[in-house]
Amino acid sequence: MDEQVLLERIRQLTEQVFDFVLDSLVDPHSALKVAPLDLQSAKAVGRVARASVPDMPDRIIAAMALQPGIPLVTRDWEIAASGIPVIW
Repeated sequence: MDEQVLLERIRQLTEQVFDFVLDSLVDPHSALKVAPLDLQSAKAVGRVARASVPDMPDRIIAAMALQPGIPLVTRDWEIAASGIPVIW
């Protein structure tokens, strides 16, 4: 199952929003960028409390925002409540 089908199934993104995000990621003038999962991001996972964000994939996503110090675009209430700066 590809990411688009999965996200649509769990009703997180419509096909139109998914297409917009993909188009924005390849647009050189867009502010949206893909954040790499690197060693610094992996080490930052320890700064995201398991008690606040129990899902490991969510802790990894949150840590990737911590490392460069940018807000994360998410509607995940656990991440938002953990103190990670979020937009949405």
